[in-house]
Amino acid sequence: MGETGVPAPVRGFIASHIVSVAQLEVLLLLRAAADKAWTAGEVARALVTQNEAAAGWLEDLAERGLARHEDAGYRYAPVTPEIEGIVDALAESYANYRVAVISLIFARPSEGVTRLADAFRIRRKR
Repeated sequence: MGETGVPAPVRGFIASHIVSVAQLEVLLLLRAAADKAWTAGEVARALVTQNEAAAGWLEDLAERGLARHEDAGYRYAPVTPEIEGIVDALAESYANYRVAVISLIFARPSEGVTRLADAFRIRRKR
């Protein structure tokens, strides 16, 4: 574990998969009721957010292999047992070290910032 109390695999998972606290909350909501297929409207009501935002996060989680789209909605479905274990550890870390987890999410550069930085990166001629 690092100085934050958050295990290294969880820190790595946040860095590569979690782009916002809202996305994390949707993931943890689905995980908490893994036997339920959630619609965007249900997620929006549970997390007090807009339907469009909930729908976007649900689709994003499905694209990342953390949820599965079904006729009735989206269900928590990590693609591997290893990822499921990391999400379990993430949920525990969020419960015990909420500020540290949120700080890790905000410390992560956005994809747009990363692309912009790459566009201006000076490359050596070979």
